[in-house]
Amino acid sequence: MPMRSLRIPCGLVALLLPGRLCAATAAPATPTATLLAASAPLTATRMAASVPVATTLLSPSVPVTATLAAAAVSATALATSPPVSASPLAGSTAPGKSGSAFVPIVDADIRGAFGRVRHGGPGHGGAVGSILVLPGWRITPGSILLPIYSFEGSLYNHVVEEDILYLSRQVHAGSLGFKQALGPVDGRISVDADYALTKESRGEKLGDGLYDYRDFGGRLGFSWRDTGLGVGARMYRRMYVHFFSLLSSNSAQVQGLGGDTAGANKGSRPKDYDGLEGNLSWSGKGIEALRVKAGYSVGLRAYRDKYIWTTTRGISDTKRSDMLHRVTGGSALDLGPVAVGVDLEGIVNLSNDMEKVSPQQDNPGHDFLAHYYEFWSASFAPSAIWTLSFGHDLHPRVRLGLEVTTRNYPSRLAQHQDGQYADSLQHDAEYAADLGGMVPVRKWLQVTGNVEYRAVRSNTDYRQLLQPGYNLLTASLGVHFSY
Repeated sequence: MPMRSLRIPCGLVALLLPGRLCAATAAPATPTATLLAASAPLTATRMAASVPVATTLLSPSVPVTATLAAAAVSATALATSPPVSASPLAGSTAPGKSGSAFVPIVDADIRGAFGRVRHGGPGHGGAVGSILVLPGWRITPGSILLPIYSFEGSLYNHVVEEDILYLSRQVHAGSLGFKQALGPVDGRISVDADYALTKESRGEKLGDGLYDYRDFGGRLGFSWRDTGLGVGARMYRRMYVHFFSLLSSNSAQVQGLGGDTAGANKGSRPKDYDGLEGNLSWSGKGIEALRVKAGYSVGLRAYRDKYIWTTTRGISDTKRSDMLHRVTGGSALDLGPVAVGVDLEGIVNLSNDMEKVSPQQDNPGHDFLAHYYEFWSASFAPSAIWTLSFGHDLHPRVRLGLEVTTRNYPSRLAQHQDGQYADSLQHDAEYAADLGGMVPVRKWLQVTGNVEYRAVRSNTDYRQLLQPGYNLLTASLGVHFSY
C-alpha cells in the first residue's frame, strides 16, 4: 500500500464524505488519532461500489474527491502525515458559533515519482499528487456551504476489473454541498461531478483514453457527533466517453461468432451504468490507548447498454447488473513513540454477466462462463509508525506498512498461456511492503517520500491486457502544503 502524505483534517473528512465519520474528530494529532483518521482502509482491492476495483500503486495523495464514497482516505496511509490542527470547518455547524464567516481550506501534495515493472520494459516517471480547494462559507451557526474542487494524479494504477495497469491517471472532481446541524446530528447533501483521464501507453494522448469517464450525481448523509455513527447514500450516472463496443447486436462480428442479431446498436455502450450506494460506519475507543472502527457498504450498478449473451451466441434482452458488498475494520494502538495498527477488508462482488468463448478456441464444455465477473477478496494490512525524538515542536515520522490480499473467482476458470481454459478456478494474490517518511519544515510545509515494492501472482497464465503476474518498484519524493 503506497504512503499517502496528504493529511486531511478530521472535520473536513466528515464534511466531504457523507455517512463517513472520522475517529479523531476532536482528538489531538497523536499517532493513534492519525492512524484512524478515516473509516475506510486502503488496500490492494479497495473498491467503492461506484468505481472499478483499483490499486493506486504510485500516488502520494489521498484521493479526496467530491464523489468518493466508501473508498477514500486510508487509515494507515495517513500515519506518516504531519499533524494538522483541527480544520476551521470541523464543528462549524455545532451550536455556539455565531455569525457568517469565510473558512477556506487549501491542501496540496506534489511529488516527483518513478516506477518500473520488472520485465515490463523501461520505467515511467512524472509528477504526481493532489490538490484540494474548499472555499467554505459558514452561513449561520448551524449551517455551512461547501463548494469543493479536487485533483488527483497517479502513476501505475491497476484496475482489477479491466485487467489494466494504467500508466497514468488523473481525476478532476467538483462538488457543491450544504451541511446543517440538526441537534446532535449533522446532515449533508451535495451534487457532484467527476472527470477521469487515463493513459495505457506512452504514445497515448491524455484525454483520448478508452476508459476515460464522467460521473454526475448526488449524496445525502447523516452523522451523530456523540456516538461515532454515520450513514450515507449516493446516486450517480457514469459514462465512458470513448468506449464503444464493436460487438453490438448488429455487427458483423456477432454474426461471425455464429450468433443471432436483434436491435440496432444493442450493446454498443457496454460500460455506462447507473449506480446506487449506501454505507454505514462507526468509530470509537476501546481501552484508553486503543481506537477501533468498522464499516459496511453496498452498491448496485445497473448497466444501461450491456446485454447478457444467450447460449446461441446472440444478445438477450437482459442487462448486466452487479452488486458489491464491502466490510471494513481496523484498530490502532498508541504505544508512546510507536503506534501500531491494522486494516481489514472483505469484498464480495455479485454479477449476472457471462463471458463467451470464441468458437475458434478448442474449449469443449466452456462455450460460456456464467457469472464471470463475480469474485471475493480479503485483505490484511498491518503498519507501524515511529515518531522520532529529535526536533523541537515538529517531529519527523517514519512508517512501515505490509499488505496481503487474496482474490478468488468462484465461476471463472484459469487459462493457460495459449488461452485455453484449465479445470481449476482463477485465484490471485498480492503482496506489498512500503517504507515512507515525513520531515516537517514548517507547520504548514513538510517534505515527504515513499518507496514501495509490490508482487502480484495468479494461476492464470493468459491475459490480453495485463501480464498475470508482475513485480513493481515505485518511489516518490516531494512536498506537502496545507492551509
